[in-house]
Amino acid sequence: MSPNEFISFMNRVRDTSLPLTMALLRKTEEDIAFLDNEYKGFVNGLRKETNVVDSLILLYELNETIEQDEIRFFWRMYNELVDLGISKKSAITNILHNERILKGKRERYNKNHKILYRGTIRPIKILEEMNLGEFKQIAVPFIELKYREFANFRRLRIPRSLNQYAINMAENIYLSAKKFNIPITSLMTITHHESFFLNILGDNRKSASPFQIYRPTKLKILENMRRDGFSIPRDIKHLENHLSLAGYMAAYHFAELMEFYAIEFVDRGPENNIKKIVYDLNRSTTSYNGGKRYHKEVFKKQLELKRFMDRRLQSKRISS
Repeated sequence: MSPNEFISFMNRVRDTSLPLTMALLRKTEEDIAFLDNEYKGFVNGLRKETNVVDSLILLYELNETIEQDEIRFFWRMYNELVDLGISKKSAITNILHNERILKGKRERYNKNHKILYRGTIRPIKILEEMNLGEFKQIAVPFIELKYREFANFRRLRIPRSLNQYAINMAENIYLSAKKFNIPITSLMTITHHESFFLNILGDNRKSASPFQIYRPTKLKILENMRRDGFSIPRDIKHLENHLSLAGYMAAYHFAELMEFYAIEFVDRGPENNIKKIVYDLNRSTTSYNGGKRYHKEVFKKQLELKRFMDRRLQSKRISS
């Protein structure tokens, strides 16, 4: 970065009410080195399309907007957007725009809301309370196990990269569910039932990805996302090649189904009016696919997940 570029960058990111000191300059140099290292892939892509200052401004925004454990997820999404023909700069600005929308929704959602559930399907409490690292300790071996079971049954080839695939899938499921305020349990068990976590084409090649999103449903999801202000392509051909976006879309779709069957009422207490929302996961889950017994089959997958999780947690407690 040239001296003029550095001055321009400083003028755009610093609080101009504060004096420009050597300590601030050193801190900025450290920040730039951190961004260069942490977002290496983004940096290399951006520098081919835009100037150094604009690149760093975008990276500053990215660093402020996303969490450290989300970088891999958004790096995959970024590459998928670029693969769809979106410029590298636009791919990052789209991600930032969508994150701001979701952050606003989460802040409004979490304020004075109490969530209740009805029906047999309810989130697994301990799973919902896990951070991403804890979830991956359960989800990655479970995804690998179910993938192998199905692949062996169908005599399909098991890829050497299955472990990395399972890690990516676990991240896609966890982060997409968290971002759209849906139970991780639901997205995990629906994906298990739909595909045993395999990236396959179903329904005469009309349903794609491990989330088995049906082609007409895919177009409707994208249309509704744009209606809600999301920056998202009008179509994503070959969804099976864009699994981060597929998980994102599946979570958005399930969030819509949850809201459709939700019942809201206000509990007028002595101090606050607390809005209670009752979700019917049986009906929401059934509508994801449409079959009458669908939610019962998904519930069986939930019991499998719970048994697997209990065994893992128990063995961890014994070993420690």
